Amino acid sequence: MKKRKIIFLMQEGEDISSFLGYIKDMQNLFKKEVLFFILKKKSFSEIFETYLLASTLAEEGAQDLALEELKGISSKTKNFIKELLAQLKLISLENYEILIVNEDLFKEVKRLLDKEFRVELFIISPEVNRRLFSKSKGLKRLIEEFSAPFITLIPKTP
Repeated sequence: MKKRKIIFLMQEGEDISSFLGYIKDMQNLFKKEVLFFILKKKSFSEIFETYLLASTLAEEGAQDLALEELKGISSKTKNFIKELLAQLKLISLENYEILIVNEDLFKEVKRLLDKEFRVELFIISPEVNRRLFSKSKGLKRLIEEFSAPFITLIPKTP
């Protein structure tokens, strides 16, 4: 039986600190692991190098080891992951994974779904919502591919 997870789609470099409490609430409500999909433009070879990073990052206390495995990734990406891990620790979020994926989101998610797990809930960050789903085709394709509830977040206003 495939594990059920909550997927949070976000763009590398995006500030999601104001949404982390909500993500934790959804995890508590659904009682499922959260999978952070960080969208990044990458070459095909870079994707393979970082793909297995998710399980390492999910282990508590293995952040330094995970960052050592990221040697092939830019310092910008390393710093972003360090910051995200620090934020997740601050809110005491447990039971999560982090995956860095290329811009072909549909292909990546579909491949993982076919092999590993089912999606309980999609949460889409404001930046991903703006970039990937500004055209109706993007959102329509996602809805057709995956039968799960979707929540799209919007930036908080002052």
